[in-house]
Amino acid sequence: MNRVIDILSAILLRPFRPKRSEALAAVNRARICLGMLPISELPRGSRGSIESCPLSLVLPGVIGANGIAFENQEDALSVSAAWRTPIEIGGRGRMIVVLPSILQHFVRDFDLGAYPSLVRKPSRRSYSERRAADIQPLQRARTLGSRDDRRAA
Repeated sequence: MNRVIDILSAILLRPFRPKRSEALAAVNRARICLGMLPISELPRGSRGSIESCPLSLVLPGVIGANGIAFENQEDALSVSAAWRTPIEIGGRGRMIVVLPSILQHFVRDFDLGAYPSLVRKPSRRSYSERRAADIQPLQRARTLGSRDDRRAA
């Protein structure tokens, strides 16, 4: 059922969603003013994830649906000037630069599934591979612990 809703949302939003090139241009304006190189395309990301949405993967700071939080005041002022958007003061002294409307719409539409080519495919590791990846650090820690015990004796 969710897949059907995602497909319908993508179809219905198509005429209204921001063009990827417009979102990329806004991202590159921020990257350039921060001394970063521009990128040629937006990366694949995960829907509904703050840490791995396409914008979070290419811009510093913490990105939300409406803004990007910076701890560094100079970075916030530079990005705000590049985007011509206001700054809000957030918790812990962070400065939140409001995303331009094109990026607010991009984030919303990406999370709704309007950009399927930008969605990162989930890992297809088997249960045993995932289990081994979870257990391996524990086994390593036990091995290191037993070596330390031998040295102390």
